[in-house]
Amino acid sequence: MLLKEVNYQIQGVELAEIAKEFGSPVYVYDAEKILSQFQRLKNAFSGVNLKIKYAAKALTNQAILKLLNNAGSGIDVVSLQELELGLLAGFTAKDIMFTPNCVAYEEIQAGVKKGVAINLDNLPFLEKFGKEFGSSVPCCIRINPHIDAGGNVKIMTGHKESKFGISIEQFPEILDIVSKYNLDIIGLHIHSGSDFKSADAFVKAADILFDLSNNFKNLRFLDFGSGFKVAYKEGDYTTDIAELGEKNVFFISTILQKIWQRFGAMV
Repeated sequence: MLLKEVNYQIQGVELAEIAKEFGSPVYVYDAEKILSQFQRLKNAFSGVNLKIKYAAKALTNQAILKLLNNAGSGIDVVSLQELELGLLAGFTAKDIMFTPNCVAYEEIQAGVKKGVAINLDNLPFLEKFGKEFGSSVPCCIRINPHIDAGGNVKIMTGHKESKFGISIEQFPEILDIVSKYNLDIIGLHIHSGSDFKSADAFVKAADILFDLSNNFKNLRFLDFGSGFKVAYKEGDYTTDIAELGEKNVFFISTILQKIWQRFGAMV
């Protein structure tokens, strides 16, 4: 059987020609597409004060990191190695969120020394952090919301049995530790899952996080992590980014006004 010859292109450049010039295998990324998707997400949430942070675990290619940095993105890292790659690409410490899981506490200490935002996802580390730093170093807390969302169960991160984040059922214990050490909690983080289809799952997670935010008067930000469903083959369902933004802009704007009235400052 004869196979139909297809000339694949990116930005008008034939990939076969790139392979001829550089050899194969060769990795080619479409910078225009990356930036258009970045802008698409920003536009969807144009009604709120938004800072997009790229998840470095997806790809740590320096060209991609520099591209997103220049576009105004921040970065979320899960290891000290990703942290260093982020700094190498030009991200400043204030634009880096360090969200490790199942690491040694020494890595948390190293992150503090680098001056990045620390996201703590278990009670023992929250306790250790409090003992060592008290209110001298601000931090963020990762909450497990107990939400089943995110396509395949293997990539769900917000369900009750997930290892990611402190269970919402342990929230009283979080408050006890925060009060005991006078911790400066400047952010709350939630990750409902990857590859989720419905905007409603994101709204539900946001509702939970906003409710918890009333307990922390020094909050500067709320961090919503999750992965949007993309098409891997023709006909695949994708997350409606416009719908997601429309629902959340109204919801978030309303809640932010309530927080502003309570604490006198916008998150």
